[in-house]
Amino acid sequence: MAEFVPTLDNSFAEQLAAKAQDALAWAEDAKAKKKSILSGISEPGGNLYRINPCLITVDPNWNSRDFELVENQLHIQTLGASIASEGVKVPLTIAYKNSQVILRDGECRLRAVWYAINNLGAEIATVPIIQEKSFDSEADSLVGQFIRNAGKPFTAIESGKHFHRLLSFMSVEEIARRVGQSPSRVRQLLELHSGPEEIKAMVAAGEVSSTQAISTLQACHGNAHEALAVLKKGLENAKKEGKDRLTGKHITDPKAKGVTVKKLLSDIFSKVYYEEDENTGDIIITLQNAEWQAIKGALKL
Repeated sequence: MAEFVPTLDNSFAEQLAAKAQDALAWAEDAKAKKKSILSGISEPGGNLYRINPCLITVDPNWNSRDFELVENQLHIQTLGASIASEGVKVPLTIAYKNSQVILRDGECRLRAVWYAINNLGAEIATVPIIQEKSFDSEADSLVGQFIRNAGKPFTAIESGKHFHRLLSFMSVEEIARRVGQSPSRVRQLLELHSGPEEIKAMVAAGEVSSTQAISTLQACHGNAHEALAVLKKGLENAKKEGKDRLTGKHITDPKAKGVTVKKLLSDIFSKVYYEEDENTGDIIITLQNAEWQAIKGALKL
């Protein structure tokens, strides 16, 4: 994900940037004198701090939201129009680290502020902020990020990416418990995350639902190449009907319509070549590689 760097497209935005530089200079002096830096670079706002948006730094590796998605861009524009009229109502959450104000929650709001300033002529000199509470670990902080995005929940692709990050710290069952999802749903989204980029691009473009993509991957027993081919064919069938989005009825490959593990094994073992070792009595079964991969996928081996 590219780092968010606000553009300075008008004189007001340039004035904000100049004021931010003055505030940073003050902060360096305050740091040397061991003064309260955050209170010094902010303005009074009741129980909240208010701060120049130019002072807020965005970590490009922190937010799991995909701002290349059209739906997220439209969300920011709509939010920007509201902020231009009513201001920022929900404070942004920040952490103060290494002399930087780091955004922890509210990137949509921050982007919307800059959209309002640069595109709608809004003069938003400060935004409300609160400091993030201390988390025991990065895992706790990531869980907090997922929960705080309930206003506009992560898409299936964004959730899969986020859960993949959490796998470095905890099990699927623990992720599910802490974010309020079922373990099966977490596994499904992780499967989507590990699927081909082309399938995820189809989901992001609205050509296939995340549910259909996950269902197809599972029906193809984890064979990503086969699942992609099925979805591409399904999209072709949909477009022949004048549709831009495929549904289950456009899936014509019988293997992808949902095959139970029992039926899969029954079909494969009814056709395999096998022989008995006369010395040991062992049964030796010969499988094609594609059949072996299908069995492994179905049994999650």
